[in-house]
Amino acid sequence: MGGLVLVSCLAVTGCTANTPDGTAPEETVGCPPSPTGETDVVTPEELCVRDGRRWQESNYTFIVNTPEWTSSPECDAARKDAWWGAWSHVQENIETIDLGVAAEPERLEASIGIAIIDDRAGGVADDPLAALDAEVAACSASDPTWTAVSHEGWNGVSGPSQQDGDTVRSTWWTDAGDRWVVVQTYVANGVTAAETQDAEDAVLAVLDAQAAALGA
Repeated sequence: MGGLVLVSCLAVTGCTANTPDGTAPEETVGCPPSPTGETDVVTPEELCVRDGRRWQESNYTFIVNTPEWTSSPECDAARKDAWWGAWSHVQENIETIDLGVAAEPERLEASIGIAIIDDRAGGVADDPLAALDAEVAACSASDPTWTAVSHEGWNGVSGPSQQDGDTVRSTWWTDAGDRWVVVQTYVANGVTAAETQDAEDAVLAVLDAQAAALGA
């Protein structure tokens, strides 16, 4: 599985972040409107109000990529369990949001895929999150190109992905009761070091907002 992300970034100007006391301002000028219909995936409007960044719905579907691990017997076995127990369920549930560069809204800074999966049964693994954690443990021990990460109840991994060459992605997962959530980030090609850092900071805001939305 793998592939490149197709992305598009529309101009979104004037996002206003929360006030210093943590409450949302009475009016948020320039944030995109919330999409119609019900969704448990955090919206660009909610994120824009939260942190003032140029969030928007994407015109394209995020293509999930699995980690490009160095092969070993232990890693290969763990990858098989993680694929059937977790990764194979993510793509069909993905929703995509984009982050524009602050000073140049026509340029993309990052694209983020968010999947909320209801089915915790089926597949090889009884617990999909345990399968993902086991993959990281088995494969990262002998592969220095990947780094295990964690943030406020989220576990994850960051490094190059299948079929994307040197492109670095971060993938995060967390338990949400009878559901589980996967968030994967693609940082756009050609961004500066400062923009890359901003994208990495922005995904933490997504994780916090998504966990709050689900009560995770």
